[in-house]
Amino acid sequence: MRNSLRPAQDPDHADQAENHSSPSDHLTSVAEDQVGRQRERSDRPLTPEQLSSARRLRDIMSNMEAELKEQVDKLVATRN
Repeated sequence: MRNSLRPAQDPDHADQAENHSSPSDHLTSVAEDQVGRQRERSDRPLTPEQLSSARRLRDIMSNMEAELKEQVDKLVATRN
């Protein structure tokens, strides 16, 4: 078990570790890439299929919201 701690205590090893990018640096660059691609896509008009899909999703979400509101109202009514 002690041997597993030795490399971190070695000054040369610590310098090497500092030169590597951290996982959060990678995640930031991935997020920036996604934002860039999203901007590129937003410049193009939506296809009829995308519009239809968006309408269906909007309807589904609206129905789910109404169902959730009903459930909350029922729970509130039973609690009172």
